[in-house]
Amino acid sequence: MGPAVDSSSETLQFPKLNGSNYHTWADNMKSALQAKSLWGVVSGRERRPPEPPADYPKLAAASTTYASVAATSPSAASATAVPTVPSTPSGKGKGSSSVAGASKTTTAGSGTVDVFDIFQSKEYRSWELAVKRYEKWLNKDDAAMGLMRNAIEYMQRESVISIDNSQSIWDHLRTNFLGQHSGINVYYHYQQLYSKKWDGILLISDHIGFYMNICRRFIEAGHRVDDITIVNALLLSLPRTPTWEVVK
Repeated sequence: MGPAVDSSSETLQFPKLNGSNYHTWADNMKSALQAKSLWGVVSGRERRPPEPPADYPKLAAASTTYASVAATSPSAASATAVPTVPSTPSGKGKGSSSVAGASKTTTAGSGTVDVFDIFQSKEYRSWELAVKRYEKWLNKDDAAMGLMRNAIEYMQRESVISIDNSQSIWDHLRTNFLGQHSGINVYYHYQQLYSKKWDGILLISDHIGFYMNICRRFIEAGHRVDDITIVNALLLSLPRTPTWEVVK
């Protein structure tokens, strides 16, 4: 199994997705996923590896053959006992995972198979690495799903409850809020545009950055706002003092 990834909501220092804050939520959510090295899975850049067999084929075949011999000839089976082997490289299968204790297994009509040699083979090690790589990806995908679901308010979470991978959850939310809700988004963008006020504490460059960002949100919602509208909103957000009136 891959290392556990913390997906607790305690690390999310931003409002949950509530239906009207998708753009700011998406920016914050992406940053949180990147900080935990999960964005590659969500974006599709880190592709899901092929699923390997749950059991290494040659070991499974040896165990099956032994079971067949035991059913037909108990005495022969006792003379060619097969060591119980783990079903996964992590040793979580039944029985002992000790390679040193492995003994030779006689297979019907095909000579002798050395289980120790199977464990040392390049094919077995490649399978073992494939299993670890696949489990690591699944763990990261689960962590990303948990992180996103914890950052969505209950009423919005209903639409993604049956989706079983993080990339599909992200794509679904993006399509839903940038497509079906584009008209609602435009309304909220205008509301933010004219209600924003500079508090005198935030850097003026960051305050101007808000207006650049909201221009992008309008474009993503399929709506364009002319520069004069943005400039007027920016000027209205500044304090009404003699100093700032000169600037205006």
